[in-house]
Amino acid sequence: MFNEANGFATVVGISQGGSDAAYLYGSAGNDVFVATASYAYLRAGSTFTQVSGFHSVYAYGQGGSDQAYLYGTGTAADSFGQGGSWAYLYGNAFLDMVNSFGYVYANPNARR
Repeated sequence: MFNEANGFATVVGISQGGSDAAYLYGSAGNDVFVATASYAYLRAGSTFTQVSGFHSVYAYGQGGSDQAYLYGTGTAADSFGQGGSWAYLYGNAFLDMVNSFGYVYANPNARR
């Protein structure tokens, strides 16, 4: 199933669990992405997209001064990695990946 929303100031997505994945795309402005193990949101210019309950969240920025903040669950099982333009934080029940963000902050062992 595929759902698409365009032109909305606020979009909220709630998963019922499983291996669901959410894909969030930034704008040409300065985007801010924040993710924890249970929810994530992308603030892109005047729009706001929030998702919760998804196993995987993929956020795509526009580079430049876009910022991503990734927070783990507070367990030693969480890990951070990066390669090329990608960075990711993952644990037992979540995977948060960001692409083309100018700044990425990750704290695998702290809950926000």
